[in-house]
Amino acid sequence: MLQGKKKNITILVVGILNLILTLVAMFGMDKRLPLNVFKSFVLDKMVSRENLLIIPVIVLILCIIQVYYRIKTMDKPVTKGKRIEDAAFALVVGVVILLGWLLVDVGYQYMPNHKIGFEVPVLSVILSCLAIIIATVASVFPINKYKDVIGFRSKEAMADESIWRVTNRFAAVTFFISAIVLIVLAVYFEMVTFNWAYLVLGFVFDAIIMIYAPYLYAKNIYGRKYRVSLDK
Repeated sequence: MLQGKKKNITILVVGILNLILTLVAMFGMDKRLPLNVFKSFVLDKMVSRENLLIIPVIVLILCIIQVYYRIKTMDKPVTKGKRIEDAAFALVVGVVILLGWLLVDVGYQYMPNHKIGFEVPVLSVILSCLAIIIATVASVFPINKYKDVIGFRSKEAMADESIWRVTNRFAAVTFFISAIVLIVLAVYFEMVTFNWAYLVLGFVFDAIIMIYAPYLYAKNIYGRKYRVSLDK
């Protein structure tokens, strides 16, 4: 139950924070921007910068609906369908947030010279997509089946179901943190400059917290549990 509440809070925080950050970005832009990309996918019409809020508001509504649904179904058994629903929600919301920030990027690209045009920030998009995939996988870690293919499958983690549960909950947190690191890198590379050292450090850090940290955590839990059993 506590784990479910934490996830609900996380979902709401993501939706609210995305809206707040979009508001902050919006007020740093011109009042009118070339944001109409819905006709032949061409930036061909100046509109109010407030249009940038449409997507984050949709994201927040989706987050509220998801939390309401989770509260209503919290006492029901976790099924394969439930796992798919959690993963699908994380994937859809992640993609929608990415689209919203691509429009924010349109505004920032327009301001220096006031020319209508848009260059896709390829590296930032790739890093963001990787972050979305990681967050999607992490979303099902706390509710996956014992020894499921999608899970942290170290020898110690699979020793018994109790260790599997706590390890995968811990791994969900570390995966989510790694996704945030990738998002920060994506924003930095687009708004400031590309830096190879930061990219390498980011991937090394993510590898440590996604693989090594859960491994050590599972090993520690395993050692304490079975050492106590042997002492008895």
